Amino acid sequence: MTYFPRLPGLLLALVVMAAPKVVMPQWTRVEVSPELGTFYADRLARELRTQGLEVITAEELGTLLGIERQKQLLGCNDEAKSCLAELGNALGAEATLVASVARLDQTFSTNLKLLSSQTGRVLAEEHLESKSERALLEDLSSAAEVLARPLLPAPPPGTGRVRKLALVPLVAGVAFAVGGGVSAGFAQSRFDAIRSPMTTRYADAVTLASSGETFQALTWVGVSLAVTCLVVAGVMFFLGGG
Repeated sequence: MTYFPRLPGLLLALVVMAAPKVVMPQWTRVEVSPELGTFYADRLARELRTQGLEVITAEELGTLLGIERQKQLLGCNDEAKSCLAELGNALGAEATLVASVARLDQTFSTNLKLLSSQTGRVLAEEHLESKSERALLEDLSSAAEVLARPLLPAPPPGTGRVRKLALVPLVAGVAFAVGGGVSAGFAQSRFDAIRSPMTTRYADAVTLASSGETFQALTWVGVSLAVTCLVVAGVMFFLGGG
């Protein structure tokens, strides 16, 4: 029963963490086959999903809105982007991604424009000049990161500083690892001395054994602390905060 009051907060966190939604209608093509245009659109959609966005493609739009309505929305004046904003609003999306690709000789010229569904304002814009079909695939991967940036939450304050501070536990972990290795060497030398023919007195053997066990314990402590520090350093570096 004591955990129930926390449920609204958890549900709110899930809502906040929902991926921003982007609508991507069918691309405008010039001297590019429909199959190739669809292939490039799917590639960009996949790259945007990798960045953390939810993407509704042209095929999904045809199912949700109907082909004719989609054509009406796409035929609007680019200067008055209210109809493109309507397209995103109709599906509860934060933005609409309008794309065109044209083959000029052996060069592919691609324009990508991300429009706000609320205001029609241009959030991000990319122009690509690709020397080949394969080069365009690589350029789309780079463009996806730029296009996704305005819709993704900003990194928490201090993220860079926390990542830099990861050097502290890293250095400590290395120092503990070196210390543990040195202790292990001392422990091994004590136990080797016990087995040596030069050690004949029982009292000397007991002293060596006691000293070896101490160094052995220090070895385990050093290794444990080294592993802990390295794990902390990894968490601080890769997660960057929190």
